[in-house]
Amino acid sequence: MATKNMGKKVSVHQQKHDAFTREFIFNPLMANKYAIKKHAKKTSTVTTEDLIVFEQAELLHSSNGRMLHPEFLAFYIGLKDGCAKKLLLYILFHVADLHSSKFPFNEHIIKEFNNYCKRIDGKTAYKPNVVKQAIRDLVNANLCISVHRQEYMLNPLIVSASRREQWSLINAYTLELMKKNKDVDAHFFPKYLVS
Repeated sequence: MATKNMGKKVSVHQQKHDAFTREFIFNPLMANKYAIKKHAKKTSTVTTEDLIVFEQAELLHSSNGRMLHPEFLAFYIGLKDGCAKKLLLYILFHVADLHSSKFPFNEHIIKEFNNYCKRIDGKTAYKPNVVKQAIRDLVNANLCISVHRQEYMLNPLIVSASRREQWSLINAYTLELMKKNKDVDAHFFPKYLVS
């Protein structure tokens, strides 16, 4: 959630949070658009002569988002900490089209991911080979599969736009696994202990 400054001093924490939130709500380049909702938010109280007055600010937040399914947790916990976990969340919220579960993965995405990491945590970017290994780790953990050159599909067990769409995506994902002659059970469900 981002609080719109109503003429009051905004804390450093709020400024950082506002910048993070703008990444989602106001970014026209994202594959999935987020709608904006506004609410009045009480920020503090002023007491004068037995009268309590609430000061308010306008709170902007997203009215829509991702539907992460419980299986997401099983997949996510099984991943090693580091680049793969960050890449997964970046793909989920910035790149993937949840109506098809597909996302591109190329040099441009690697560059945007590194820029995002720098903006969010201020740390150095990952080398391209490390990010490419991270996408292989996601594939090995059954979180996604390659469907075409530089195009992947997220496992619909972890995320979808709605429960209704999840069923058609499960069918599409299963067909992609069968096209690659992969055992569906071995490549569809979470690997709880990925080494």
